[in-house]
Amino acid sequence: VPASQVMQRDVLTISPEETLDEARELLARQRSLPVVDGEGRLVGLLSRSDLLRPRRHRVYLVDHNERSQTVEGLEEAELVGIVAHHRIGDIQTPAPAFFRNEPVGATCTILASLYEEQGVEIPPALAGVLLVGILADTVHFRSPTSTPRDEDAAARLAALAGVDPDALAEEFFAVSADLSGRSDRDILLGDFKEFTIGEARFGVGYLETPDRAAVGQRREGILAEMDRLRQERGYASILFMVVDLHRGETELWVRGHEAAVARALGLEPAKEDIHLLPGIRSRKKDVVPALSQVAARLRM
Repeated sequence: VPASQVMQRDVLTISPEETLDEARELLARQRSLPVVDGEGRLVGLLSRSDLLRPRRHRVYLVDHNERSQTVEGLEEAELVGIVAHHRIGDIQTPAPAFFRNEPVGATCTILASLYEEQGVEIPPALAGVLLVGILADTVHFRSPTSTPRDEDAAARLAALAGVDPDALAEEFFAVSADLSGRSDRDILLGDFKEFTIGEARFGVGYLETPDRAAVGQRREGILAEMDRLRQERGYASILFMVVDLHRGETELWVRGHEAAVARALGLEPAKEDIHLLPGIRSRKKDVVPALSQVAARLRM
């Protein structure tokens, strides 16, 4: 009897990127699943017995500790540890895990400390990557969250990488501020974080630029994307911070519960729901804490 007489032609398949939860639903309808790549080539076979003792990825969360900001399928992985510098979020672990959360300007400062504490030499290329992370997160040490520890770590990393940190910062911010070739949604989501406070969800985008006028020319399109994204993801409010690197001030764009956001920040409601915030550069220190007041007002 040829194999073609007993084989199935119309079968359910799954891709390597799909989660085990999705696989379970399909395996309830079929005993095994061919795993195929994007070109339709067979790369494996998944059976029901594979779900009894699945091999779990060992995962570290870096620079975040909130479920809304992490990867899909985290519950199927083994969370080994967290290294961050943000507020304590809503991540829970079934077993004890390493947790390092410090009030410094950049998570890369903590990572550099971990290398030094363990006596592990940082390669020049990696030192450069960590240095850029510090320069970006602290806005070249101008952010209110920046600390002397960040500056000390940056000096050591610059020496290891063999670069001038001031020149590197100038080059980095020039590249990151170039909006050509980027869609309005790409600009909005370039540095975007989601926060869940009580039952309310908020989205906060962030852009540092030496040319706020250039960003202003894209305002209409970005505001339209903010409206679309708010509807798609069910945000109570969505905010976009345009940080002027030269003037040390931030333009805040708001969609959703605009008056409540303005009051929480101590501002008068604006006609266009765009506010100028002198001296404010930090999302986590200056803006996110105010969202707790917005969430409280929504519960009333």
